[in-house]
Amino acid sequence: MEFLAVVALVLLFAASAARAALFIADDTTAPKISGLRVNVDQGRAYYRLSEPAAVEFLLEVRRPGRVVGQNCLPVSPSNRKDRPCSLWLPRETTFRGPGGPGRHSARIPAGQSLSPGAYRLTMTATDPSGNVAAATRRFAQKCVRRLYAYRGTSDERTWRGSDQPRVGAPSSRPWATAARSLPMVSQA
Repeated sequence: MEFLAVVALVLLFAASAARAALFIADDTTAPKISGLRVNVDQGRAYYRLSEPAAVEFLLEVRRPGRVVGQNCLPVSPSNRKDRPCSLWLPRETTFRGPGGPGRHSARIPAGQSLSPGAYRLTMTATDPSGNVAAATRRFAQKCVRRLYAYRGTSDERTWRGSDQPRVGAPSSRPWATAARSLPMVSQA
């Protein structure tokens, strides 16, 4: 009797495995990627997937280039007078993110310390059947540090390069500690 139970379990397992293999083989739909966005302040990429997939990201930075023949190449002394183009260079190696269905976020390596410039994040999702989907998002890292300069010996500060004093002295706005904590540049 035990032998028949074991044979029945083996047949049941083989049938379910064949059904699963048949389901995977019939899958010709690529995973859908939606809502890809980048939050530079947090150094994270947010996205949604329609089905389980292996997720890989590539971060590229835009650099000036020159068109030589059909290609965009880095600027060199020999091609500096040629027509300009945008050259996208990988910033670092690819990185991975979670890949189940639903909402996810992935940490961008060195995302909070990106230097100012234009960036492109390419996301590739591959499901277990080998179907591939890709999405690209461009974003910019801007310089957010503001420089103030003292005007004479008073407590008024001005924007660097401006003759007009900034509205409100720092002492009248004690809640503006972030502006006061920045390094000051004295005007000569």
